[in-house]
Amino acid sequence: MRRVPAARSAAAIALHAYARYVVPLTLLSVVAFAPVIFLALKVPRPANLEQLNGVLRTPWVLAGVAWIFQLALVGAAAPLVQSVARGAPLAQTAAPRAALVGLARGVFPVGLAAAAVVVGCLALALPGVALLALLSLTAAVAATSPELALPEQLATSAALVKKAPLGVALVVAAMLALDVGAVVLAKALLVTGAIGKAPTPAQLAGGAEVARVAVAAIVLATPPVACILASLHARRQS
Repeated sequence: MRRVPAARSAAAIALHAYARYVVPLTLLSVVAFAPVIFLALKVPRPANLEQLNGVLRTPWVLAGVAWIFQLALVGAAAPLVQSVARGAPLAQTAAPRAALVGLARGVFPVGLAAAAVVVGCLALALPGVALLALLSLTAAVAATSPELALPEQLATSAALVKKAPLGVALVVAAMLALDVGAVVLAKALLVTGAIGKAPTPAQLAGGAEVARVAVAAIVLATPPVACILASLHARRQS
């Protein structure tokens, strides 16, 4: 296997890959987040305070599961980032197919990784968070090494992360902060002023849009995050 040039940092590889493949990665982000987008679009306009409070809880629920789809998108980014890291970028015509195959290969392994993280969180919060970081490269491993058995893909992700855990932990923390920040910012922009017993028409209308705007922000901001995680995977393999 051709090695990644040592002089190139993971950030430089990720930036190059994202700039080169921004269109297919954004489209694949929409595909990956399709269930979340569907639920956000189904949020109704509230008619009163009780309904508004319920509607404003929805974006938090959607943001709370966004990390699963973000980790899946790493599988789409992995073959594109790997081609850039090796100095032989895929052609624009070949990139969408490679990204789609990578996404498909990563779906089931990420689902299993997500189940492990959830179980870890239910047992104790810290093991769940640690598992999230350790298994964050699972989709990248599945996309670029499909010959590995499923347990090996998870184990390989954990082994790669252990080589330099701080970088991965920082990216995962930034990813989770992005999800929270998207909801906070959307709510601040769309539901202005103090909410009284009788919310204003503008607050009711804005409340219905919070989930949609927050999800849109997460969908658009996830591709560069996926590229960074995929580049860390590429670098750890070198």
